[in-house]
Amino acid sequence: MFRMFIYSVSFVLLLGLVSSASAAVLYSDSFDRPNSNTLGTNDNALGGIIIAPWVEVETDAAEIQISGNAVVTEGGNCNGYIDHKFTGAELSTSFTVEFDVMPTPQTNYWFALEFGSEPASFTTGLDVNQSHMTFGFLMRPQTSFIIWDGTTRAGINSSDIIDNSSNPARVKLEVDSPDGYGDGNTATVRVWINDVLVEDLFGSGGTFDFGWDGHTDGLYISFENHQTSPKSIDNLVISSSLSMKEAVNPSPENEATDVLRETVLSWVPGEFAQQHDVYFGTNLDDVNTATTTVDPAGVYKGRQSQSTYVPSRLDLGQTYYWRIDEVNAPPDNTVFKGDMWQFTVEPVGYPIANITATASSSNRADEGPDNTVNGSGLDADDLHSFDSTAMWLSNILDPNTAWIQYEFDRAYKLYRMWVWNYNSSVEPVVGFGIKEATIEYSVDGTDWTTLGTTHEFAKGLGAPGYAANTTIDMGGVAAQYVRVTAISNWGGIVKQYGLSEVRFLYIPIWAREPSPDSGATGVDVDAILNWRAGREAAKHDVYLHTDEQAVIDGTAPVTTVTEPHYASSLDLASTYYWRIDEVN
Repeated sequence: MFRMFIYSVSFVLLLGLVSSASAAVLYSDSFDRPNSNTLGTNDNALGGIIIAPWVEVETDAAEIQISGNAVVTEGGNCNGYIDHKFTGAELSTSFTVEFDVMPTPQTNYWFALEFGSEPASFTTGLDVNQSHMTFGFLMRPQTSFIIWDGTTRAGINSSDIIDNSSNPARVKLEVDSPDGYGDGNTATVRVWINDVLVEDLFGSGGTFDFGWDGHTDGLYISFENHQTSPKSIDNLVISSSLSMKEAVNPSPENEATDVLRETVLSWVPGEFAQQHDVYFGTNLDDVNTATTTVDPAGVYKGRQSQSTYVPSRLDLGQTYYWRIDEVNAPPDNTVFKGDMWQFTVEPVGYPIANITATASSSNRADEGPDNTVNGSGLDADDLHSFDSTAMWLSNILDPNTAWIQYEFDRAYKLYRMWVWNYNSSVEPVVGFGIKEATIEYSVDGTDWTTLGTTHEFAKGLGAPGYAANTTIDMGGVAAQYVRVTAISNWGGIVKQYGLSEVRFLYIPIWAREPSPDSGATGVDVDAILNWRAGREAAKHDVYLHTDEQAVIDGTAPVTTVTEPHYASSLDLASTYYWRIDEVN
């Protein structure tokens, strides 16, 4: 079995020079997207903050989320926040926020930094008396620049700082708290406007009390705008070094599914961690409560210096839980308990999509065989309704033994067949559902083989909320066609036979998920070709050439490897074709 993948190589040297952003930048956005109620505007020089549905941007140790309830529009308000949440990390003792703002003389512009577990609601506007308010300012270019900490206000004349000709002002705020961020801790706040330092805003030393209750798992940067101009925030940059005490960035990602059986667990260590206590098992409570000394389930895997852990071969379909406790270097040797992470291993079988169903007959046009493979009647939990138009029912005048046949887009190694039997409201009385049947399979649709002898399908409930209650073991046979022929039904009253839904699961035995993706461009000349190996592959035959037909025919040079990757040596500005034949 094989699948062919195609990709191109061009301008590799130029594309290879792109560099990544500074690690100190947690988030940046120029908001230069097309007009939208979800992603800001760029119809003029100043783009505007996005204040709409959630958008997530992953970073090494944190995530930025943008949310709110309205986008800045002509004559409208802007109420929203940027919610900086941390995963196993906390802000270092200092961070910087920079942005452009368009001052206007008409009304107010407010900005706030807030600390806590959740921000207040901004749908009614910010209020200096809100419990979440810790720092903010108003911009009134023709009057004053006002800054407060919830109780203390200080004003300065901003006429020499802000250009009143409708040009944006660049604001930079540096927050420095040697004590960290929590109840009673103080912080020095330095504010620049157009590179002019604004001093002594909070009295001697420029410090003020954050006045928070210690729940410092997030930095909330909130915005409100009551100005008639449609512009608000642009070119936002949030930067900070991160002081990470706990392990972060697990791989596989937390709650990942379809994870390979042979996988390596890895994480980004805490900044001061010298060693790592690894906990790994199949029970959440066992992994969460175990310690290095109290571990009845045996989930503690030891203390190690490397930030990777290789478990033994994992079980298909199993969910695993793990945590990493970071152990600081001497002399304190402090242990920081890690977050709980989990992932689920790839299933034994995957559902086949794109199935064509035909039948010997149908009772009505809306009771055709397609209903058994198109998901009609199924809810999100795979429970079937009792709507007869979401099922297949043969015609009573069918002169032959009723049958239903399924054709796949290719030959598969079949694992199981799930059956939801006929399930209309009359089923308990009439019993249209197939009781006994023969099952045949074929690779070409001409030569057929019978699977076992006869098979019995469990009776449908005749009520909504019906789960599949028949599983047929397909034994790993190779087939592109499967045919079910009815022998009897559950009622024995009339010769009509029906099914609600049928699902086929296959075992993946061919190479898939190519990297680079098929059709990729700008691929490096020394690219490593990777793919997800077939379930039973022991070796992999790699065909790689610029001649597409030679790859298709198998006449291109072939290299056999034992691992699912291949180090290529490619020519610039060339298009390559490749395929992987899995050798079981």
